[in-house]
Amino acid sequence: MTCLWCEPPAHIANSDNHAPGLPEVFCWTKMQAEAGQPLELILRRKEAERAAGGGLFFWGIGTSVAGRLLQMLEHVPKPKVLFSVMKSRPKLEDASPKAVFLWTSYVDLFGGKDALPEHAVVLSRAYTKSGLKTHHYALVCRSDVRLDLRPKGSIKLGHFRNLGSDTPRIGSSQVTAIIEHLPTPTDGPIYAVDLVADLADPYLVRLDDPVLLPPPERTFVDSMIDEHADGAGWMELARHLKQRAGVGALAPAHGGSII
Repeated sequence: MTCLWCEPPAHIANSDNHAPGLPEVFCWTKMQAEAGQPLELILRRKEAERAAGGGLFFWGIGTSVAGRLLQMLEHVPKPKVLFSVMKSRPKLEDASPKAVFLWTSYVDLFGGKDALPEHAVVLSRAYTKSGLKTHHYALVCRSDVRLDLRPKGSIKLGHFRNLGSDTPRIGSSQVTAIIEHLPTPTDGPIYAVDLVADLADPYLVRLDDPVLLPPPERTFVDSMIDEHADGAGWMELARHLKQRAGVGALAPAHGGSII
């Protein structure tokens, strides 16, 4: 597989996703099953969310990359996020969690707090090994094209490093990272680039005010996704889901910096 940044192949170099259109520094995240939903269902849900939100969708991640992301924003005027499917099978606690959270609000990079947009639905498992989950995050993404798994080339991790890190090489346990192209003779693990999107203001948020999603509501959203795949249908479904889960209006507040 060819590195998109070192030697873009001809069919990619003539497309909208060729290496010259991708920055040397970007956010990279791996995706797999989450909150009891297989990846295929999550992608259909996020595509409906994207369509309803005029291209905007919130992609949940488990850890914060706030400090590195702010570094990236100093150098990259139009930041991007690249998605790759995980090589490993989903963990049992993600594929079949005991309980699921529906997150209802967010805190931005500078401490501003607000409700998630009406069309945005972010789910996660409710428990970790240490107990109730207290932290979850989301990348704020925008795409003008449909969210389909269409490999666009590859990332050779040996050609990249963590931006501004004292331990620059990317660890196997990292799921989300801000990385920069710095090729070496070693290719390292190779991942397909399966999706590309822009990062949109406010870029990264810490999610807050979760509510437990009862099993009937989890089944409800799974069964209704395909029937509400268009923008208007998804908006109706998202609104109905939040009402059924007892989500009320949230007054903006100050939630403390997430850095």
